[in-house]
Amino acid sequence: MAISKKGLRQIIVDNREFYWRFNEKVFVIAQES
Repeated sequence: MAISKKGLRQIIVDNREFYWRFNEKVFVIAQES
């Protein structure tokens, strides 16, 4: 199962976006408490 460079780059971008949103939520929760 080979992943093309373009596909791999898309996975990296998706993960980065997911972690950014996740960290933003954690930050908001931390500020509210």
